Amino acid sequence: MIVWVAFIWNIWTYRNNIIFRNLKPNGVKVFTLVQIKSWAWITRKYTKAMFSYFDWCLNPITCLKYVLRSVFIVEGVDFG
Repeated sequence: MIVWVAFIWNIWTYRNNIIFRNLKPNGVKVFTLVQIKSWAWITRKYTKAMFSYFDWCLNPITCLKYVLRSVFIVEGVDFG
């Protein structure tokens, strides 16, 4: 959910910058902003998320699995 919110948030704010500040569209910049924002939000919300921004960029799925496991293990759910 956090990645989705970061995606929508950055598209919206970048769209506003294009309209109101006359920025030129840049898909790579938007993608990078989504990566940064989602990593920052996840690592602040889940303090047990012990992966770097570099790890997040290389393999976000593995990082998300790590977060899910750490959250559910705390709550007593076993992934086997």
